[in-house]
Amino acid sequence: MEERENLDPPQLKILEEIEEIIAKPLELVEEIGMDTLGVKIDGKNIVGMGLFGVKLKVIPETLFKLKNLEKLNLAYNKIEILPEKIGELKSLKELELSLNNLTCLPDSLGNLTLLEIISLEQNKLEKIPETMGNLEHLRELILNENNLQSIPTSFGNLKSLKKLELRSNQLNNIPEEIGNAESLKSLILGSNRLKVLPWSIWSLKNLNYLHLEKNPWEGEWNDLVNKDIPTLLEICRKKANIFIFISHTVAEFEKYKIKELASFLEQQEEVYETFFCERDMVGDIKRSMQKNIIQSQILVFIATHKSVFESEDCKFELEEARRNGVEVIPIKGEDISWEEMKSVGLSSTKGLNFDGDQFEAFKNKLYQYILQYKRKINLFEKS
Repeated sequence: MEERENLDPPQLKILEEIEEIIAKPLELVEEIGMDTLGVKIDGKNIVGMGLFGVKLKVIPETLFKLKNLEKLNLAYNKIEILPEKIGELKSLKELELSLNNLTCLPDSLGNLTLLEIISLEQNKLEKIPETMGNLEHLRELILNENNLQSIPTSFGNLKSLKKLELRSNQLNNIPEEIGNAESLKSLILGSNRLKVLPWSIWSLKNLNYLHLEKNPWEGEWNDLVNKDIPTLLEICRKKANIFIFISHTVAEFEKYKIKELASFLEQQEEVYETFFCERDMVGDIKRSMQKNIIQSQILVFIATHKSVFESEDCKFELEEARRNGVEVIPIKGEDISWEEMKSVGLSSTKGLNFDGDQFEAFKNKLYQYILQYKRKINLFEKS
């Protein structure tokens, strides 16, 4: 009782109001665990509260005044709505909401930027807000046994996330962006409706547990899901989508059918996006060039007399690619020889001849060349 009496009067009043609502006393505890019914006090503040299994349908309004609350357990209740006010508990590090009746979550959940662990297992969630991508300190996210058909692309922003559990939902796909959550060690996706996974999972280099059972896998994924993790990730790396920058002179845009070439490449399975200046360079042109080249894994250089010997822009793009470890594939134009191209370090051993007369065949040849290149070289580890 002594610790209760040391509480700030407003916090003591909140505690008494919550006890009245649940019609039970909250004992002092040292830790807030999974099945805790109690309160943790540090000095004059309530820092932890466990309201496990007290049949709450609505979270007491007064609870949101506990600005020093770090751990909150509301598991095994009948809560249907998580109010926007949850975002006011800015000190929260752990939030336990399993075994409730939640169907959605408020955007304000993304305001809890100190949150490290959140469990929402066994609810009725149909959607997760994009704002959850703001939780930069989140280490564990438990979403098993809900009704989710998709997860936000913003999950890729969760750089501290080590454990993600999504078993027994209705997931139809996993976004490419999941590959950006590079701290992931445990990923549980069993018992969903997944047919394939994004090749981007290759970058989850810390992954040591991957659960994929009971999904209707299709095509090569029937075999891939049985591979050990290192083998699977290496196969995915070789097939992962890439960005391609097409370097050319503006004067030769039409002649070398740049727009058509870019459009064709973007339609291919293992190319995410292509960049070319007429469409993608905005504002500060040089800065825009740099940004797009750095993002790319391959620079396709349309080599002509103009681009090799006259264009400062093409020279800059070639130098920028080399400076940032972007692989260069030269395409020899009609008015230049491979011998002349050697003066800027371009070789026929890593390139192709442009063929405008047989352009359809050339496009396919270039893509197949890129695929072979991808299989041999790790384009994502830039030197």
